[in-house]
Amino acid sequence: MREVKSQQSSHPFSSTNNNVLTIEYNSNENQFLINNKNPRFKNINNLTSIYCDMPSNLNYVTKDGTGYIVKPGNLNSEPLSHKNVLHVYTYTYDTVILTKDKLKVNENTEIDLPIIDSNDQFIKVLCSGIQTFYFLLTLNGKIFIYGENPDCVLGISNSDIKFNNFTLHPNLEHVSSKIIDLKCGYLFSILRCENGDCYGSGYNCYLNIGVDGRRSVDVKEFTLIEQLKGRVKQHGCGSFHTVYLTFDGEVYGCGLNTSGQLGKTYEDKLYDYTDC
Repeated sequence: MREVKSQQSSHPFSSTNNNVLTIEYNSNENQFLINNKNPRFKNINNLTSIYCDMPSNLNYVTKDGTGYIVKPGNLNSEPLSHKNVLHVYTYTYDTVILTKDKLKVNENTEIDLPIIDSNDQFIKVLCSGIQTFYFLLTLNGKIFIYGENPDCVLGISNSDIKFNNFTLHPNLEHVSSKIIDLKCGYLFSILRCENGDCYGSGYNCYLNIGVDGRRSVDVKEFTLIEQLKGRVKQHGCGSFHTVYLTFDGEVYGCGLNTSGQLGKTYEDKLYDYTDC
């Protein structure tokens, strides 16, 4: 895995997706800039969460349980009709909405949520563009899984298995500390722990997870990213690449680099446009 040199942003939060939409948020001033312009966001003073997902949508949720989506080219935000929203997630051109009791996949499909402890709550839903599987993350660090398991993306070694209800992940006993985040690429997923460890599973043909191994072999269960053990503060996944930010401000990237996703010009002479 190779270090990507970068300058630190002047804003506490900044993200750029697909060179289409640049979003910056200064939490001290509670101010957003989209492509260096002030957006007209509604109810922004009651913000509880904000996510910048592909393809360059900005989704946010306010304290009254209202979800908002801001699409590229539009600086206005309009509320969703759903109530008790916990998280809005967009991947490719589909949006899934997590509420307190349902996962709303589309206009006609809802999935019931499992019952969890009264001192816990669901905070995040993750999927990919193919939308055949879903992850749920809780405040206490539990992972629930649903759907198909292509390329072992769910962290289960049997790729033919299918979960018809949300099920508590059965194979995370080896994870070193509380899980605080999880991100998905196209057919791979990476979870991050409170102590800075990251674990990845799924498609790894481009070494996009950061786990050493043969490019043709999937990572069949959540496996520790040894090179960055205990070091990761944040991470993000594209379709076939991953970027890791460490506690000491270094940025590492791995995976497909056909459009400079890794932030540098480098080609693996043995396997063009990939890096780790």
